[in-house]
Amino acid sequence: MIEKIYNEIEALILLLREKGEQSLANVIDHRMYKVSWTTSSELLECIGKLLKEELEVRGAEMDELVAKKVRDVLSMIAMEA
Repeated sequence: MIEKIYNEIEALILLLREKGEQSLANVIDHRMYKVSWTTSSELLECIGKLLKEELEVRGAEMDELVAKKVRDVLSMIAMEA
């Protein structure tokens, strides 16, 4: 399941870049590939918190496809917890 979540996060990063959301894509990319995490749970908790905050702050103005993908990733993370 973890690998599937990672694949979905990577797909979200690509979608964000495609939709011009470079800043958020870069933050997620950095957390995924540049930060050293002790466990996958720690990484997913961080990504989940970041995505929840993003939805709360910008959800209404976010591209519909991006918002759906964010919710899908959050749902997958919640199931893994």
